[in-house]
Amino acid sequence: MLDAARYGVWSFQFDDPQQYRGTIPCFWEIYRGDPVNGAVLERLTVLAEAPIVLRRGYFRTALHSYRQNVDEVHFGAAGWAANVCNDVLHERGAYLDGPPSPTSAPILEGPTNSEMVRFLARQTGNAVQRLGRGAFRHEEWCLGIVDAPISSFLEPPDTRPVRWFRPAGGDRFAADPFGLEVDGAVQILYEDFRYRTSRGVIATLDASARGPPSPPTVALDLPVHASYPYLFVDRGDIFCVPETNEAREVNLYRAVDFPTKWEKVATLLKGPAALDGTVFRHEGRWWLTYTDLDVGQYVHLFVWHSKELEGPWEPHARNPVKADIRSTRPAGTRMVVGGSATKLSVVSESANSLYAGTLSESPGATLVTAPAMKM
Repeated sequence: MLDAARYGVWSFQFDDPQQYRGTIPCFWEIYRGDPVNGAVLERLTVLAEAPIVLRRGYFRTALHSYRQNVDEVHFGAAGWAANVCNDVLHERGAYLDGPPSPTSAPILEGPTNSEMVRFLARQTGNAVQRLGRGAFRHEEWCLGIVDAPISSFLEPPDTRPVRWFRPAGGDRFAADPFGLEVDGAVQILYEDFRYRTSRGVIATLDASARGPPSPPTVALDLPVHASYPYLFVDRGDIFCVPETNEAREVNLYRAVDFPTKWEKVATLLKGPAALDGTVFRHEGRWWLTYTDLDVGQYVHLFVWHSKELEGPWEPHARNPVKADIRSTRPAGTRMVVGGSATKLSVVSESANSLYAGTLSESPGATLVTAPAMKM
């Protein structure tokens, strides 16, 4: 029966099979407080514990709601079968006959009555904590400088002193820093967000400053919320790709007078609600990576490429190329390590929630941003 169909029998498993096997998908992650919920699309083999994995992904566990957790995982994986079919149509489906992925994870039975009571208690407690954080606290991000190259963050953790800037203020926060040295001075572009207007602008400050000025020195004030002012230099020109997902555009700006005067030179993409658009050149082509707010915030990685910076841009044949809440978000400076492209991000934990920050490099130092929960 497993060989009756040309491409075998496929099955969804809405847990990470390396940790959870058995009944009630998406249940034990909440019960055990696991921050991520895995899922796979697999081709079945004669050995139940050794299927061929066709697609694998990881999603943030909705610890406060079993129903929402199921929806997040199910909707997040819904397009995988179509993705594999597309690969087959374009003769990229050799992995359907690839090696199996055996697992030795124990098979979990349905919860006992006492386990069900504990599950409901933990789910309710998580929901109450979540409501409390939303009602009485808000995020406040801060910028800092580490006097070390960005590559040092790939080494084992040690005491890397951070020179933190003075916080922006109770009604605003600063995040997403990117720096560039021009005429001997390092200028930092960052997101200056105001709670009063629920809108961010791209502001700038000197790296020698003690903190973000109030009011901020505005570098880019756009009609929509703007953040993540990704900076790069090409052929002597300074470019910025700010995140403007509300406009459903990824736009390219060139500095006329860095850092406070810019001109829009191209719209690289139009349509997707792109988050953290990151542009870089690699092996003779330009690449653009982002996650899409419409299909799962910071979960699905989309990649586009182009011969020229201004376009036209083409989608990667296997979009979305990855689904993993743990490492998909392209928030930070891209670098090459051991011949492979990678990116760095800072993750800090506060109030039982994970928040990703960015790392960007200016000469001799690394800019960092990290959050804190404030009453």
